[in-house]
Amino acid sequence: MVEVNDGAHVRMTGEKAAILGQDLCAALEIAGQRARPRQRFGIAAGVIEPTDRTLTNQLPSHSTQLTSLHTARENGRVRHITIIIGRRDADRIAPVRLFTRICLFVLSTCACRPGLAAATYRFETLEPPGARAVRARDINNEGHILGSLVLGDETHAFVFDGTTYTVIDFPDDHVGLPLGTNDHGEMVGRFPFPTDIPGIVTMHGFYFDGEAYSVVLFPDADRTVAEGINNLGQIVGGYGGTDWTQGHAFLLDDGVYSSFEFPDAQATSAADINDRGTVVGTYHNGYFLRTHSFLLDANGFTTLDIPGIEATAVQAINNTGHVAGTYVSSLFEGGHRGFVYDGTTYSLIDFPGAKETYVEGMNDLGQIVGLYVDPSYTVYSFLATPVPEPSTVVLGALALLAVFCQGARSHNVEPSSVVSETSPAA
Repeated sequence: MVEVNDGAHVRMTGEKAAILGQDLCAALEIAGQRARPRQRFGIAAGVIEPTDRTLTNQLPSHSTQLTSLHTARENGRVRHITIIIGRRDADRIAPVRLFTRICLFVLSTCACRPGLAAATYRFETLEPPGARAVRARDINNEGHILGSLVLGDETHAFVFDGTTYTVIDFPDDHVGLPLGTNDHGEMVGRFPFPTDIPGIVTMHGFYFDGEAYSVVLFPDADRTVAEGINNLGQIVGGYGGTDWTQGHAFLLDDGVYSSFEFPDAQATSAADINDRGTVVGTYHNGYFLRTHSFLLDANGFTTLDIPGIEATAVQAINNTGHVAGTYVSSLFEGGHRGFVYDGTTYSLIDFPGAKETYVEGMNDLGQIVGLYVDPSYTVYSFLATPVPEPSTVVLGALALLAVFCQGARSHNVEPSSVVSETSPAA
C-alpha cells in the first residue's frame, strides 16, 4: 500500500516496494496534483489507483518536486520506502528555468555545423542615385567597394567609401570593367580592344594607380584579363588566344610575367592573390561550364570543390586565408549561390529572397560584395557584413550558467523531514 502521512511524505510498504518504487516516483511527478494527508492508494501494475475516493487533488502538483527516496530493510527484505516531496517556490523557479532555456537555445544555435552551413550576415543593396546596372566586384580592407555602373548610356567605374560614390572614367573612351582592388586604391580589370577583324573585339587588361592607366597584356597573347591585385602590387589573371575555352593563368610581379596552369587542365584562370602570395582561381577539363576551383601556395595546387556540387568558382581570398566564390548545384537547373570557405567549413551566402547570388569579392573583415537576382530577374549589387557570433569564452560561460541554473532548479525546494520508523510487513 501507499500512505500519504502528512501531505509531504509518501510511504509504500511491502516487498513489492522495491519493484514499484520507481513507477511510483514517475506517477507522483506526472500526476500534476497536490498530495492530501492520509489518502490511501492501491498499487496495480505500477499504476496508482485510489481505493476509497476519486483521485482529485491528491498527488503532488507541478509546484512540488520529488527530492529523495529512502528504503528501510530488515534481514535483506525491503520493509518500506519513504518518498520525500518538497514544495518549490514557483516565482523564483520560473525565471531560472527561462534563463536556462535561453542559454541552451543560444548554445544549440551557435554550435558548429559540418558541411554547407548558413552563415549570419547583414545584407545591403547598393543603389547609387540615378545609376543602373550596378556591378560590385571587390572590397578592400578600408571598406571601399569597387565596381561599375551605367549613368545615362555610359558605363563608368566607381568606388564607394560607405558614404559617397566616386565615378572614374577610362581614357580613350574605353569601356572598362574593374575587377580587383587593394588597400592603396589601385585597381585592375579589363577593357575591350578591337582586332583586325571588323566587328570582333578581344580583351586587354589594365592597371590603374589612382592617377594613370597602363595596359596589362601577357606577351604574344591575343587576350588578357587582370582580375586581382594584392597590397604588394602583384597582379593575377588569365590569358590566351582567340579560343576562349582554352587559356592559362598568369602572375605579374614587378613587371615580370609568369605563366602557370592546373595539372592536366584545358584552361586555368587566376582570380585573386593575397599578401602571402596565395592564389585562387578556376580551371576546367574540357567542359567550360563545369568549372573547378583551386588554391595555389608554396605547397602547390589544392582543389577547392564543394562535395556534391557540380561547379564552383572561387573569386576571392583574403589575408586570413578564407576564400569566397559561387557554386551551382546543377548545371541544368541553375540556382547559383555564394559561399565562404575557412579551411574547414563551407558557409552559404544567400541574399534574402533572391533567386540567385554571386560572390565577387571579400576583405579581411569578412565583408563580401557581389550580385543577386531578384524574383523579377533584375540584377542588383550587395554588401554583406558578417554578424559576430558569441566567442568561445561567452559560449563556455553560457554553458556553465545553464548547468548552474539547472542545478538550482533541481535543488531549490523546502524538503520535509525523513520518515525513519520501520513499518510492519504487508
